[in-house]
Amino acid sequence: MSKILTSTVSVDFSSKAAELRILIEADDRDPYSLRTQYLRVYPKNIGVLWESSGQLVRVGNSVEDVTDILSFSNSNQVVLPYPEASNVSIALLGSFHDVAGNRTTTSLSFNSNTNSIESSVTGFAVLQVSYKAKYTLYKFLYEGWGCPYEPDYSGPPSSQSIYNPFGQEAEKYIPYIDAVIVVYDAPTGDFATITLDAPDCSYKKAAMDRDSGVGKLVLEVDTETPVAIAPYEAYGIGVTNALAANTVIRVYPDVDVKIKANTGTLYPVLKNESMDITEPLNFQNVNGMNVKYPPVNRMGIVADPPIYDQWNNPITAMFKQEGDVVKEVEWTGPNEYTGDPQDRIIQPGEIVATDSQSRVVKITGIVQVTYSTTYRLYPYKFSASIDNSGKVEKFKDAIITASYQKPPTQINRKQIGYLRLTGPSLKGADSYKAPDGA
Repeated sequence: MSKILTSTVSVDFSSKAAELRILIEADDRDPYSLRTQYLRVYPKNIGVLWESSGQLVRVGNSVEDVTDILSFSNSNQVVLPYPEASNVSIALLGSFHDVAGNRTTTSLSFNSNTNSIESSVTGFAVLQVSYKAKYTLYKFLYEGWGCPYEPDYSGPPSSQSIYNPFGQEAEKYIPYIDAVIVVYDAPTGDFATITLDAPDCSYKKAAMDRDSGVGKLVLEVDTETPVAIAPYEAYGIGVTNALAANTVIRVYPDVDVKIKANTGTLYPVLKNESMDITEPLNFQNVNGMNVKYPPVNRMGIVADPPIYDQWNNPITAMFKQEGDVVKEVEWTGPNEYTGDPQDRIIQPGEIVATDSQSRVVKITGIVQVTYSTTYRLYPYKFSASIDNSGKVEKFKDAIITASYQKPPTQINRKQIGYLRLTGPSLKGADSYKAPDGA
């Protein structure tokens, strides 16, 4: 998942952190409410986190695929922006010039001790570096009474119970409180901080229209209207006396999206539909899986026994889903683990196996999941290649993309889905009249 630094976030590093041994930044994934901000800490499992207000909850570890454009400027070393890089690949963009301005050859290498790219020659150059950066994701909950537009808002508090940082009698309540998050690594003394400006309720009024939990967008061809060559009027488009290749695209879930095709023509929404789904998930020594479509309700989850743990012992597993909190542990054997359990919040569409104490476990077995989803139908007409006589030579392939832009009340992030369509074959057909506008 990509991330974005919000304009309300400032980062301040110590001299050691400036060497990029620790980095903390805002993550743009979906908040559950206006009260929420996600944070990334690089590298993973580093240090101690402290918040000046609010509450931090650990979500889990992940890996970011990073591509950076970096440069040597009268130097032979450049530090990578994210610490503890791995799987590093380096490509020189253009030529390398020495300090005298002469084009020269050089040897480029990655130094894992300094997390930097080093050149055998001092000089000037631009390079592209791709690598992986591991991080720990946290969910931060702002402290405060919240905004009137949020579903969990219970009304303005009394003046006697209003939070006031100066201990004075408050004349109006404070919806949210700014926060400072500190990451500290005791063994090295490295630390980094990030300042989070609290949401502004006057700006957040459009929260009434915010997303109700769009975890992802899924596109596919409508199973009831597969790709076919047929008269336009069969699809309610209103074009007559011409054959064309048509289909209908489903976009899950039923939300307002921007949809476009690189070739052909998409038409306005034909209708909105819902669907009940029963989906078997085959857990193979894993602790979590995702369902195919975005659920719009709480899922029903039933295991088909027997279910086995990672040591091939029968287990009665529990299953958690979106919004539930589980405890991640490092298992060393049956009923044995090291370290302290770490809380993690389950994401939309995710199903996680746990024991009776909500500790995450790897399992093998079949799990039946039932849920509902919604979608919109968009008619689509393929673009055709036409010869000089007006005959259709072929129908062109297409890529359909849909994006869901979150409202301005939330972190600016798009959900994007795409579908690749292959133009139907004309093999065996003598001739086709080109449709209007093909």
